[in-house]
Amino acid sequence: FGELSFDPANFIIFSRLCIVAISVASTFILINLIKGNFKAGLKYLPIFVIVSLIVYEVSLQLLTLLFVAIF
Repeated sequence: FGELSFDPANFIIFSRLCIVAISVASTFILINLIKGNFKAGLKYLPIFVIVSLIVYEVSLQLLTLLFVAIF
């Protein structure tokens, strides 16, 4: 077994892409349940993506500060 190289920057990029994919899927599911069609979700899509990325970035910064203070 070789040594694994782990770059935190790659993980953060991957997690941002996952957040975007999850917010897109959740937008269409939620709007489909509320309004009954997928096309109505297109106007809400940028709002969901932007809000979810803002929440992710704020949480990432807060947790980073917390763990730096602990360790």
